[in-house]
Amino acid sequence: MLKELKEALKLIQFDKEVISSTVGRKSATSYGFLILFAIPFISIFIVALNYSSGIGAMFSRFRFWPLMIPFISLSIVYFLESFYLKKLFKIKINYLGLFRVLSHASLVFAVIILFFVLNFFEFRLGDNFLNILFYSAFTYVFIFNYKFLDLVFNLKQKDLYTVIFLSVFSYFIVNLILGDLLVGSSYRLFF
Repeated sequence: MLKELKEALKLIQFDKEVISSTVGRKSATSYGFLILFAIPFISIFIVALNYSSGIGAMFSRFRFWPLMIPFISLSIVYFLESFYLKKLFKIKINYLGLFRVLSHASLVFAVIILFFVLNFFEFRLGDNFLNILFYSAFTYVFIFNYKFLDLVFNLKQKDLYTVIFLSVFSYFIVNLILGDLLVGSSYRLFF
């Protein structure tokens, strides 16, 4: 696990050798899912520690799903992006290879854990700060994504922008749909 985290840290810095090895490494798939879902679970666990009901509070649909939905949406969008590349630009693509790289790049979302740790110790920064952290990481992942697609597929710039636009748009649509289904009308895109 520590080796995978070190690899993910190198990948975030756009180490081309690590990116190349991550695309083809089958074990990177499970670690990619682990990276994507450990971050919200750790965050939810820290939030639950603030409640007198303890760990049981973490399974409230108003605490659990609002932190999980963005990461479920990202997972779905990583696969949708492969679909867009294949159908729109006729690129032979390894769906899992793209997922492996982007899920490892999603390690940057770990900065939101810092927000919850600070909150736990009564250093309250407000939800706006959480939004800044989350959407800064989100922006970084899609900038990384742009560079990765350019490196691997040599698409024209307008095609790269199209894929990134479709992915970001899809993220918000998937996020809203899941939020409406799992939380209801109280779900918001921003924390």
